Amino acid sequence: MGEQLGTQHSWRRTALGALCAALAASVLLTPAPAAAQSANIAINRVSGSSVYELAANVAGGSCDSKIGSHSVALTSGENWPDALAGTALDRPLLLTKQAFLPAVTRAYLEPCAEHPSAKVIILGGTAAVSENVAEALRAMGFRVDRISGADRYETARRAARTFAPDELSTVYLASGVNFADAVAVAPSVTSDTPLILSTPTELHAEARRFLTDHDIGSVTILGGRAAISDDVEAEIKDLGIETRRFAGADRYETAATIARQSFSTPGCYPVADIAVASGTVPYGGLVAGAVRGPCQPLLLAPPPTSAVPEALAAFGQDWLLAIGSSTQASVTGIGPSSDVSYDSLATVASGAVVGSGATEAEGGAQAWERVAPSVVEVQCVNENGRVVQSGSGFAVGNGRQIVTNYHIAYRGGGPCKLTRVWVGGTFNEAPQRRYTATIVRSASERDLALLALSPSAGALPAVTIATEPSKAGETITVLGYPGVGGATLTLTTGRHSGTVERGGQSWIKTDTSIAPGNSGGPAFNDDRELVGVPTQLSVSVRRGLGIIGTLGLLVPASDVVDLLAGRLGEQVGTAAPDEGSWEQGNAANTKEPYALLRTSPQRHSIPSPHDHVEPVVAVFCNDDVQIDFWDPITRRFGGPFIAGQPASADAERIGRVPVVYRIGGEGASFTRSLWWPTSTNREIVAGDEGSQFVRDLRAGSGELSFSFTSHDAASYTMEFPDVGGFATAYDNLQDRCRTFSGS
Repeated sequence: MGEQLGTQHSWRRTALGALCAALAASVLLTPAPAAAQSANIAINRVSGSSVYELAANVAGGSCDSKIGSHSVALTSGENWPDALAGTALDRPLLLTKQAFLPAVTRAYLEPCAEHPSAKVIILGGTAAVSENVAEALRAMGFRVDRISGADRYETARRAARTFAPDELSTVYLASGVNFADAVAVAPSVTSDTPLILSTPTELHAEARRFLTDHDIGSVTILGGRAAISDDVEAEIKDLGIETRRFAGADRYETAATIARQSFSTPGCYPVADIAVASGTVPYGGLVAGAVRGPCQPLLLAPPPTSAVPEALAAFGQDWLLAIGSSTQASVTGIGPSSDVSYDSLATVASGAVVGSGATEAEGGAQAWERVAPSVVEVQCVNENGRVVQSGSGFAVGNGRQIVTNYHIAYRGGGPCKLTRVWVGGTFNEAPQRRYTATIVRSASERDLALLALSPSAGALPAVTIATEPSKAGETITVLGYPGVGGATLTLTTGRHSGTVERGGQSWIKTDTSIAPGNSGGPAFNDDRELVGVPTQLSVSVRRGLGIIGTLGLLVPASDVVDLLAGRLGEQVGTAAPDEGSWEQGNAANTKEPYALLRTSPQRHSIPSPHDHVEPVVAVFCNDDVQIDFWDPITRRFGGPFIAGQPASADAERIGRVPVVYRIGGEGASFTRSLWWPTSTNREIVAGDEGSQFVRDLRAGSGELSFSFTSHDAASYTMEFPDVGGFATAYDNLQDRCRTFSGS
């Protein structure tokens, strides 16, 4: 890659040299069995229970540690495009919810909040990272800057421009449609060698603007012609700028091609630190690329359900030859084993493909078991809380995005009152965990809907989407939850039987057995790549009273790609509760008045089955305080406050737990009962504790948050955006309480 790959930022020079050794004290590193690795190659893993914890762990330690940084970048952990711009900012990249700062991110930042140079650069607009998050950071003591644009392309240009000099030897150009190539080059991106984004078929206006605003020697194009076309390359040359391209047969080979450049980069010998991130789940690679330098290349690996590519083995062979047998080196997986398999790490470390992935013995039976975690059951719930229809779906993108059929997510011309997604099923066991999903995008003409899982859900392994369409005669395997298959995952196999035009749309015909309930699930080829999505449509030929034959119809996988890219369907808005205003009400059983503040389900971290409820805090007469939830399906309040426990009848779980509350950043605490009393369905914080909380509310302003750790050591948070207006609401409440007590 020449001189540009040898350029490193000062933070990367001082911090990253010690990162792998220091991580041993801050995160769990899982060593591989000795027999499976070369004598001097250690296999490690950096992971976390969420993408937010993963980002903090990859950043290393805390922001006041020797390997940390008091200046960080912050972007959305719910949507990845803005994170592409973080590679050129020369600082750790942390993740946040749109509405609030997760506890693990806050914990990383708190130790250095008082540093005189403490700063957070937010990437993305307020739709990605709200102003509430920015205000919370300012309240902690950070200076907050924001880099944003109308879209990912402008955000990337603004980020690249922030520290770039007027003259640049080279600029990297990657597709903004997919993250893989941008992630692979991230360690090589610096202020002197920035990264900009373009659409595949036409040089994006923001990329053109950057290229014309600077004196640029060359543009290094990343990926093949499908990622950045020859037309785009021609447009760059027309600007008088030279081009070159790093590309492979797929994203894994492209990443390996980029990584090899470090072997010949001055100052990099020996290249002793290799990282491997998922090529289908974005955040591990994005946060790792932000803190790695040009001498610390980053490879991409396929999902564990797919075969380990030869590109990883070929890179491993070249790497071992380049560093020699006496070098102590490491291969570190970024993310959980559900994202990056041990086989992929061992393949790089040994230079030989380890495991056989999707071509395992017994006809690939074990490989289908690996695909199972990507397949989900989808249920449509009506306004009465009843499941009125169900189907299947599968994880894509960041692992919290689910594709299903339109006719599963919609009923009677409108969206389901509640959409539930059940995960964790196998061919032998029914799924046990459920989450609430919102509809993000829908295309009725192609019978597709894109869902987003609730924030409390862990990322699922995303399916790999085939880049080439299937052909007649090829095997098609459908996974899903048809009613005839019971509660467990069901697999059926058939053939691609050609295509048919219906309603002006093209469909794949298959003789694979498809039944109601398979709708919205994945149809795979022999390489476990998605080739289509079953619908309930079929083509039947009848004679007399009998059916001679039935062919199922599949939506082609290319439509799924277009749905994810926003080229197909319409964006769906989701109504939010009335946040930030105090409401007046009366208890259903006693008619006692109260003042109530509520917030959206996205502002709490309590897991299934309470992921769809809206947190509320109510102040009653005598300064009694109740913390509860409003269920929009049953339209009633119902605890428990600390969710995720078995049942209120479990006496061993009943107890008192400390709860920390913060108002505008100021903290205090009280103690709460674990369960609601069944006689009144009201457990309160009363007496001195309740009065202190009320005094804090009257005196405070800004956001209100609760955090607590339950008896099973799980930690939860609830966030309310603003307590403004409580003083007036409280005065009105006292007037109503006097009337109530005199009745």
